[in-house]
Amino acid sequence: MKKELAFDRIPVKPETKYRLKLYAVKNRMKYDEAINDLLDEVEK
Repeated sequence: MKKELAFDRIPVKPETKYRLKLYAVKNRMKYDEAINDLLDEVEK
């Protein structure tokens, strides 16, 4: 069973993915946790 990734919900440019990776590393989060985090911010 594949967990739904945030990528499946929103179009993401390659450079944005790179920045998200840096964000995830900086905050010691998993990649998609970081994305979901940012999506939560956007959806507020």
